[in-house]
Amino acid sequence: MVSYAQFEKYFDAYGLQEPRGRTHVPYTFAYGQPEKNVWEVSLQNLEDKRIFLRSMKAMGMLLPVCGVYDFSWISDAAHSGPADRPLFVDVGGGSGHAMKTICDNYGIPLCRCVLQDLNTVISEVAESQDSIASRGTKLMAIDFHKEQPVKGALVYYIRYCLHNYSDDLVVEILACIASSMAQDSRLLIAEQITPNPPSPHTAAIDLLMLSVGGKERPRQVWKDVLAKAGLGRVEFWTSPGNPHGIIECFKRS
Repeated sequence: MVSYAQFEKYFDAYGLQEPRGRTHVPYTFAYGQPEKNVWEVSLQNLEDKRIFLRSMKAMGMLLPVCGVYDFSWISDAAHSGPADRPLFVDVGGGSGHAMKTICDNYGIPLCRCVLQDLNTVISEVAESQDSIASRGTKLMAIDFHKEQPVKGALVYYIRYCLHNYSDDLVVEILACIASSMAQDSRLLIAEQITPNPPSPHTAAIDLLMLSVGGKERPRQVWKDVLAKAGLGRVEFWTSPGNPHGIIECFKRS
């Protein structure tokens, strides 16, 4: 709530425009550290990190991980392709709750999966007694604004990360993933796909994301940022009456 209380001062200082970068967003401005990004401010101490990881698990309970998209083809591919090919890379996946749910429900071996997040998050996951690393999942600290280190995986999955960022930064993040994809790799994006015009609920969530410099996006905006990142063959998977969905796309040849 702190950042919302400072909206007037923020827009007086920066003008009536969407934040464009990772720093100088309403959240960091409100906490007196505008030159830092959201994660540098929000994950400054151990308890904040633990609260963040718990909140990601709670969000998974509110927003369905399974049911919108059929992941069963990944399990089938595990038996027909190279045994050393990574099957599922969870980019910015927090504790790995969503990936574990998908793998357990569809029979995808976790030992061929990779969990990626910031070093401060991955170190916390590694120390957890119920970490998915105990089932062979590789833990990898990354900055997803930089080169994607896992090349040619079958699936790259990113869930509720991109709504934290501006369109320019989303293109940057997606381009890093696209450059590491093989021609048959698929990128699966779990996000809200806002109706146009938006419902009161989705408009409220959009305002919520503004505080961290992000936004919710309708289909056409998703298509635009994906095209700019070098991705195509876009398909939207949704369920009636629910803005949550999966966006499936491939690297453009």
